[in-house]
Amino acid sequence: MRKALLVAVLLIFVGSVAAQLSEVVLEVKPVPTPITRDKAILEWNRSFPAFASLNIREQECLYWVNLARKNPAFFCDSVLNPILQAFPTLRGRESAALRKDLLAAGSLAMFSPHALLNKTSRAHATDIARNKTPISHSSTNGNSFADRMRLSGINTCAGENISLGNQGVLLSVVLLYLDMNLTPAAHRQTLLSKQYTQVGLGCVDYDADNFFLVQDFSCTLNTRF
Repeated sequence: MRKALLVAVLLIFVGSVAAQLSEVVLEVKPVPTPITRDKAILEWNRSFPAFASLNIREQECLYWVNLARKNPAFFCDSVLNPILQAFPTLRGRESAALRKDLLAAGSLAMFSPHALLNKTSRAHATDIARNKTPISHSSTNGNSFADRMRLSGINTCAGENISLGNQGVLLSVVLLYLDMNLTPAAHRQTLLSKQYTQVGLGCVDYDADNFFLVQDFSCTLNTRF
């Protein structure tokens, strides 16, 4: 079996650091994926100049995250439930809590892709993957997430999700929402946050089997940057 590796979100907007490690072992099989796409979400994503710089995986990640924010009930029915049926080991208290949290959150404002955040997330993903170091919120030169944000000129609230996956972006996104064996469910809290309005995405090949995904979030910067 292949492993999907998740590391919990690092939050700095309250001046604290929280990092946890979770490994999820799943059998390799097709991941159920909705065929139709929400045109309003596609149009929203494409309306930002920063979207054009995203690769296919990064665009996919942005779509699924914004679908969960725009229409959580539909996300549960069309994305979450079929994946839980395909991978029954994912069913349990985390999936029940996720469904409850998604429905309780209701419709949220969609994330806006931002060029500066794209740059920070892509740089970190490339740094870790190129040097084949264990996935971490810290750079290979020792810079912490807070250091990276500050050096990039991001001085507002910010957060980061990272994961190592090998069965497609959609499954990696669902695993981030599930936060298996993690307390609190920090990835989920970040993805459903009302204070974060913008996102940057970096997704690069880590090795022959795995890709490394970085999601950087912030409060409002220059929206059209």
